[in-house]
Amino acid sequence: MERNYNLDILRIIAAICILALHIFGVKGGYFNTLIYYIGTPGIPLFFLISGYNMLSKKRNFKEILYKILNIYVFLAVLSAITGIIYIIIKGKSLIYIIDIFNNIFMQKGSLAIMWFMVALSIIYLITPALYKIKDNKKVFYGLILLSSIIFTSNFFLNKYYGKTIKDLIIQPLRIWTWITYYIMGYKLRKDKNNSKKINKYIYIFILISIISTNYEFFIGKYLISNFYAEIFYDSLIIKIWILTLYYLIMNFKINEKYDKIIVKLSKATFGVYVFQIPVIKIIYHLKLNRINIGINILLFLIVTATLFIFSCLINKNKFLNKIFNLKILKEKI
Repeated sequence: MERNYNLDILRIIAAICILALHIFGVKGGYFNTLIYYIGTPGIPLFFLISGYNMLSKKRNFKEILYKILNIYVFLAVLSAITGIIYIIIKGKSLIYIIDIFNNIFMQKGSLAIMWFMVALSIIYLITPALYKIKDNKKVFYGLILLSSIIFTSNFFLNKYYGKTIKDLIIQPLRIWTWITYYIMGYKLRKDKNNSKKINKYIYIFILISIISTNYEFFIGKYLISNFYAEIFYDSLIIKIWILTLYYLIMNFKINEKYDKIIVKLSKATFGVYVFQIPVIKIIYHLKLNRINIGINILLFLIVTATLFIFSCLINKNKFLNKIFNLKILKEKI
């Protein structure tokens, strides 16, 4: 099957969006927060891309189990490495390694960011059931309606209880959200949109981006008193924004001379996701991202470039390449 370089670009954009979320944060001013919200599509895009690939071809349970086991072997190795560092530097006991691993499931601790892998493993686990309903329009639109209702419930929860869905259900367990984007990815793959009217999508995307980021800022500040982007993943407006981004990128004509670099950067995205952990910790510890928007932009550019270069170099090593492409275990299990 011919490689889809546009999908690779979408994956690169998703990784960059997540870096924007973590570097800019929600504690800056208006413009800083708007740039933070530009990162909102990041996590949903990764689930959308997974659904685009996984649901288009029926895989047997052994193939799916192979993917799930590789996720947890990777998380165990990462927990062990992180734990050893803490043992050496802070004198923690060996049991701390187990604590780090367990805390991933609760979206806590040093590797809290890896909750995404737990959520993905759950989606993989139920993928055999999703094969049966992936073409059912009623189920898909029902999921969109359900997620919209859950998003709307944030207003009620905040008004009467001072809480939001974010406070009640950790991200790995918001399965309705991830399934919606997962199936959406499959639906988009089936959609043969070949208009190539790139200018149209650019104008629409810019307009919706301005509307969406300000929409998040207004609701976060005045209606639910919570700025975190994860609250908005269930919003219909954000889904429309992500769809616009998808069509913009998928209708973009790529010059063949950039194919190799696009593939390298795409394969580096998981490494970028993982290696941002110590970098973000340093930035937060030194409070570098709370100085001003100019510093945040500079940090973002430096960190993004550095992580992509470093991850590309890591992928040149065959052993590390297998680790960061989640192919630690052989497929024959």
